[in-house]
Amino acid sequence: MVKAILSKSVDEAAIEKASEALEIPELDLNKTFFIKEQTGKDTFLTLAARTGNAQMVELLLETGKGRLDINATLGHNDGLTALSAAALFGYTDCVKLLIKYGADVSVHSAKTGDTALHYAVERSNEAIAELLIQNGAEVNARENSGLTCLHFAAQYDSKCMGLLIEQGNGHFDYYRRQRHQTKSELLFFFSFRRH
Repeated sequence: MVKAILSKSVDEAAIEKASEALEIPELDLNKTFFIKEQTGKDTFLTLAARTGNAQMVELLLETGKGRLDINATLGHNDGLTALSAAALFGYTDCVKLLIKYGADVSVHSAKTGDTALHYAVERSNEAIAELLIQNGAEVNARENSGLTCLHFAAQYDSKCMGLLIEQGNGHFDYYRRQRHQTKSELLFFFSFRRH
């Protein structure tokens, strides 16, 4: 099954073998395993999501209903969910599938506390960031050290900054109207302000 997940072009035979393996009731779909020491542990789902294998993501989600924890924070080095892994590596098709099957867009990674939106902003992926926001991602969520997605946008010079400011629950519009500040001035102001 791992071979099928890692394959960029999944043929029908690989899909059939993976489907057969998924039908084995004893197969623990949430079990973690090492592929490479430097990438840490993965579940089948986080591995499929972080490699962009949308066919396998869908097969796992469809076949693993009731046996698969879609929001498990077990994958990769930071304890990523499958959704965070797909957002981090920029796989929009996988993000769409995971949301369609009920992935929680607000789950924080186990190690750093980043959300899928933090990862999309870090990688300057506007399409994924917008998709996450449209599906309820909390724009002002903070990771373990207290940084919001807007902090990440400033730190990584992300193209997502405008989107985050537009979606920032009205804080920015209020201050811009009251103080006639630019986006850069507002960003500087909010980087020191704690909610």
